[in-house]
Amino acid sequence: AGLGVSMLMAISASAISFVCFAFVDDTDIIHTGPAVDTPGSQIIREFQQAMDCWEEGGLRTSGGALVPEKSFWYLIDWYWDGKQWRNKEIVDVPGTISVRSTDGQSRH
Repeated sequence: AGLGVSMLMAISASAISFVCFAFVDDTDIIHTGPAVDTPGSQIIREFQQAMDCWEEGGLRTSGGALVPEKSFWYLIDWYWDGKQWRNKEIVDVPGTISVRSTDGQSRH
């Protein structure tokens, strides 16, 4: 579905793709844009799709659930100021990511 990370390794020139890092009950889901100029707002929309896919397709079907109080996300977005790359501030790229409550009745 085009979600996750795809990159070309610098030394081997091998292409790799992955969507998360997981260990037991701790999972980090990651997503990048297809190009360096992909807007942060697009990344947020696509990351919400990745979260929904992981939550509904992977966790709930097996009886698991994300716990909103234990879930965090961070957008890392850069801009070129003419001299160097700088981090964008939250006010520059506002957005939210939501997950279903453990009872599945509401979104947080």
